[in-house]
Amino acid sequence: MSKKDDVSTDVLYQCLDALFTRPKETILKPKQIEGGRFYQFQVSDQFVSKKYQKYGSAFLEHCNKPVSNGLVIKIDDCKSIPDLRFADDLKHDELFSIYIPLHQKIATQLLEIFMNCPTIDQFISTIVYCRERVNPYLFNWVLTVTVLNHSHTTDYCLPVVPEIFPEKFFDGKIYQQAEQALRLIPIEDRTPVEIPQNFTATLFDHEQRCAYFREDIGLSFYYLIYSYAYPFCGTPDVVKKERRGEIFYHVHRQILARYNFERFCNGLHRTNRLSNFEKPIEEPYFPKLNTTVANHNYPPRYPDSHLDDLARARESLVFDKSALSRWRDRILEACDQGVALCGDKNTVNLNDDSGINTLGNMIQSSLESPNLEYYGDLANTGQLVVGYCHDPDGRNLEGFGVISDPATCLRDPVFYRWYSLIVDMCDHHKKYLPHYTKDELGFPGIKISHVETFILTKQGSPVKNELLTYWEKNDINISKGLDFSPTEPIFARITHLQHQKFSYKIVVENSGSQCEASVRIFLAPKKDENKLPFTFNDQRNFFIEMDYFNTTLQSGSNTIVRRSWDSSILDWMKFTVSNNFRQKQSEKPNNYTGLGWPLNLLVPKGKSGGFECELFVMVGKDLIKPHGSERSLGFPFDRPAPSRVHSLSDFLCENMFVQPVRLYFLNQTLDKTEGTAQPFVN
Repeated sequence: MSKKDDVSTDVLYQCLDALFTRPKETILKPKQIEGGRFYQFQVSDQFVSKKYQKYGSAFLEHCNKPVSNGLVIKIDDCKSIPDLRFADDLKHDELFSIYIPLHQKIATQLLEIFMNCPTIDQFISTIVYCRERVNPYLFNWVLTVTVLNHSHTTDYCLPVVPEIFPEKFFDGKIYQQAEQALRLIPIEDRTPVEIPQNFTATLFDHEQRCAYFREDIGLSFYYLIYSYAYPFCGTPDVVKKERRGEIFYHVHRQILARYNFERFCNGLHRTNRLSNFEKPIEEPYFPKLNTTVANHNYPPRYPDSHLDDLARARESLVFDKSALSRWRDRILEACDQGVALCGDKNTVNLNDDSGINTLGNMIQSSLESPNLEYYGDLANTGQLVVGYCHDPDGRNLEGFGVISDPATCLRDPVFYRWYSLIVDMCDHHKKYLPHYTKDELGFPGIKISHVETFILTKQGSPVKNELLTYWEKNDINISKGLDFSPTEPIFARITHLQHQKFSYKIVVENSGSQCEASVRIFLAPKKDENKLPFTFNDQRNFFIEMDYFNTTLQSGSNTIVRRSWDSSILDWMKFTVSNNFRQKQSEKPNNYTGLGWPLNLLVPKGKSGGFECELFVMVGKDLIKPHGSERSLGFPFDRPAPSRVHSLSDFLCENMFVQPVRLYFLNQTLDKTEGTAQPFVN
């Protein structure tokens, strides 16, 4: 292998492409990549795991024989072979969850090994050596987090996770159908495997009305990438990121706001927080997902399941559920007192702009928690207690439920009940902060005179202040995740929510000189679930971010036109983590970049007769920066308003504007796979 950095970097990226492809398949088997070419590892006996060593040197010679149309990646011997005995407690065929303390410990040790590789050559040989010897889900988590943070991988483009681990995103039946198609049907006659829209339940279960949101592929991918980008465990240089705790709060607050928005569109009440740990969980969930490593289905949760203490020997997991109440009460007490107790008996102030960051790191405990022993790990452990409620002592040898895996947890209705409690705790802290002042909210000399949304029709006349949603079919190539199967492409066809592209038009009057400004755009339901007008302090919890950006305002009148598909929330993590965070954009629909909120869920579903909303636009004097701005995330709706503010209209300054908008759901399906144009507006 050449020692030149540019050549070695190319080889490293080829190696990563191969390791991310068919992640449960041995490295000794060539990996097909884009364009029909193969990557083939050429390794010595040192890299062959015990599973294959028994076949002898002839077997290795056969595996190292060059294949046609193949690119050989020759791996140098590993000069410093890592001791991987610490990973023996997680067997190759077991499920991995970063929420389980034992798994966190193993993942952190493996991450240290990867992050401490001083040269590219050693990094390559180390990750290839480990690939055959540790649990594949563990390896993938650690390798992805490493790629996001290592200096050797600055320009590497991450793969689309639903393509390499389809079992976490698609109906479990897809495997049999896909493998039959690969083995029996000629490629020219092969058709995509269709995933039914409601494959987890019928609409007799009222929670199924929002399954299109909870089970959306792009949404789960987004949350998984967020968990990679802001891990709560790992080495200090990986975990300690700017505003990590505040981002935890903001991400979950926005997910919850959008979920409740969708519930309103479907005639459902806002989700009830899970605060009584003795009361049975009413909502069942039957995920229909199959884990190919352990060859088990993700277990279901039956109606009226009880939470219980955990005593699972296999995961070394012993937990008294009463600790959840203790941790919750201690955190709320800290909010009431305005200070958190540190492990060294000192205190840290919560009643300032950085308090929410400290609080977020307390609730989802990380290295930045001021006192892990006292405040515990509420968010993560709660997901484990719910995830094991079907088999709390492991007597039935069942794994965890979907809520205990970042790739699948958003599918479960109880996830939103649990995080309703978590977000409410953070909001409890926010009520102790000062109300925003006119000086903080206003922008002297700036006035918004007009706001509208518009969709251009075929005739050129725009449809104003009406947003349209519909169903759309899309194909995803899952062949990279079908281990030990033929390598030709095979597609899964899904149906998801989509919206007609639209633009914003904002007219701003500037009575002063030229200046820089920020623009924030939010959307909220106009009325609550009982069809009653919102109070401001209730409605502010339902405002969803639609976009934010900076602009230059000339003196006089300014007309800003912004396209919906340019929204900053669609790729916010591209700018907030590091230069390491990129995605392959070619031929990938924007729904599946993982870098931010999925494009297809930008606009809530609405109703066939129209759903009344309020579009809020604010032009501010603070500029948007990589981590939001110097303002708190969610500004200006993250804090309660004074008692004199009864409704949204009472809150407005001249640099703000509210435009009524209606969301229309067109119960039609556009088949994007056939290249159909958007036909709904004539």
